[in-house]
Amino acid sequence: MLTLLIDCYAGCPGAALDPLAGPLAGTVLRAVGQQLAPALPAPGGAVAAHAAGVVRQVLAYIRRHAAVPGRLHLGHLADEFAYSPSHLSALFRQHMCEPLHQYIVRHRLQLVETHLRAGALTVSQIADELGFVDVCHLNKQFKKRYHLTPTEYRRQRSTLAVASYAHA
Repeated sequence: MLTLLIDCYAGCPGAALDPLAGPLAGTVLRAVGQQLAPALPAPGGAVAAHAAGVVRQVLAYIRRHAAVPGRLHLGHLADEFAYSPSHLSALFRQHMCEPLHQYIVRHRLQLVETHLRAGALTVSQIADELGFVDVCHLNKQFKKRYHLTPTEYRRQRSTLAVASYAHA
């Protein structure tokens, strides 16, 4: 019966024989559509959920491979997740409100900061462990974000810790 209604509404030649068939079919189909609409997923809902899942996978991948910079290049990530570089970049920016490269740099520098606070490794060892080209590269990146070199940051943190301990 639904097929007959759809045919009538679509202008089937037999519908011309009954002038009420077309309007009646339209009314019935709209009513059925209104009843079914709440059960249907929101437009783009599945696509948005998939995109959010991909971004979560990219974030996990970045965390696992933060010390291997070659694996964090946009081209490599795009290949890894089967997206074009521009699409992956746009998807990441849309969900994270930050460019992919900027997120990667920020994440790696947060790891550097964590190591500096722990104090167990030298700046050179931290650079090696986190895959920076050399200490110079680490210093430039760190200073750009924190306005201090890693050594100055560590010194300042230890001075603050001693001062707060002395006042306690």
